[in-house]
Amino acid sequence: MHLRGAAVLLQSLARRSTALRQLQRARQAAICMQRHARGLLARRQLQEQRAACVRIQAAWRAKHGQKQFLRQKQAAILLQAHARRSAVQRRYQHLRAAAVSLQSCWRARQARLLLKQHKAARSVQRLWRGYAARKQLQQQQAAATRIQAAWRGSYAQRQFQR
Repeated sequence: MHLRGAAVLLQSLARRSTALRQLQRARQAAICMQRHARGLLARRQLQEQRAACVRIQAAWRAKHGQKQFLRQKQAAILLQAHARRSAVQRRYQHLRAAAVSLQSCWRARQARLLLKQHKAARSVQRLWRGYAARKQLQQQQAAATRIQAAWRGSYAQRQFQR
């Protein structure tokens, strides 16, 4: 029986050794599978994080681009408003200068006409005064002549009656 016990022991050691090798292989296979599974999960998680990062960057760039666009649009509107205001001011100044020039010409014309009228009025007044003075002189001369004639007539009658 001793041999039998030794054979059983050898078989049991052989089974144990085989079982340990299978266990070791199974453990190595499990470790390899876990490593691959963890790597796959890590790569997926990294892809998801990258995708999330890309979405965040895209959203930030869109928001930043929109803000920059709005700032540029406001700046363009402001520049256009200043340009329009400047053009309107230039047009207004041009029109105002034209209006002032027209008014000046009109006033000068009116002044020349008024001066001409005053000159004509002075001429009419001068002629009228001359006419009136001559008429008055004629009347005075006629009156003086009548007075002289009356006095001479009266004097001659007095002389004749004497």
